[in-house]
Amino acid sequence: MDWLGFDDGKPLKGTFVEFEEARAYVRKAGLTSKKEWEQWCRDGHRPHTIPSNPDKNYKDEGWLSWADWLGYGEGQTARTTFLEFEVARESVWEVGLESQDQWWEWCRDGHRPDTIPSHPHDTYKSEGWVSWPDWLGYGKGRAPRY
Repeated sequence: MDWLGFDDGKPLKGTFVEFEEARAYVRKAGLTSKKEWEQWCRDGHRPHTIPSNPDKNYKDEGWLSWADWLGYGEGQTARTTFLEFEVARESVWEVGLESQDQWWEWCRDGHRPDTIPSHPHDTYKSEGWVSWPDWLGYGKGRAPRY
């Protein structure tokens, strides 16, 4: 180990660059999901000066969300605060989706607002969830078929 704290040209574990510098570097990679980030790290592209768990390492230093970190949703906060069930469901009804497949496509294409969960059946399971037809508005009040 040399006097700067490096061992074989690598910084010691836990020695990372500042959040802004790390985020700027990562955004240049053009990654579009946490899954791509994880693969990028496994493939050895992540410099040792950038943590593999930036959401934990930079929690109090500027971290907002994976979308912000990777650059595809700059300034976007984490999607954890959602509308009340009835309000969210009425918002979804206005979109006019007619199937679960259309729902997933709508989510993937980035149309879903941050205030509506991508997995409403989990988020609202004890707050009013009935079924996908009810959620999407093409079968209002319709219970699921078992």
